[in-house]
Amino acid sequence: MDITCPSLVIHGTGDEGVGIEKGQKLAKGLRTQKPTVEIFGGPHAVNITHSEPVNAAINEFLGTLRLR
Repeated sequence: MDITCPSLVIHGTGDEGVGIEKGQKLAKGLRTQKPTVEIFGGPHAVNITHSEPVNAAINEFLGTLRLR
């Protein structure tokens, strides 16, 4: 099954459990073809440790969406 809705991949560059290359590969495989938002030094729980840049990326992404 393909993901056809707008998608956002946020990944910490310091994630030791899931390497950044996996996030990049995921983003490249999505139909929207948006690049991975890389949070420098962010670990696996980047949304907790680096909430400001993560929230900024989410807000920017949501601002690009159009309601139908």
